[in-house]
Amino acid sequence: MIDEVEVLLAEIRKYDPEFSPKSKGKYLLTELQSRHLDHEIKYKKRPKYKHRFANSIVNRW
Repeated sequence: MIDEVEVLLAEIRKYDPEFSPKSKGKYLLTELQSRHLDHEIKYKKRPKYKHRFANSIVNRW
């Protein structure tokens, strides 16, 4: 897990050198993944599917 955090942090620092995570411990990885996903969606490197699972649950009920 430490390796994944370091890799994500390095990726984020490429486009945002001043970034410093606000979370610590078990929420750090989630914050970094979310931040990186937001960046990729914004610059069209990844399709927008972030809330697809939540939306599918709402549609079923």
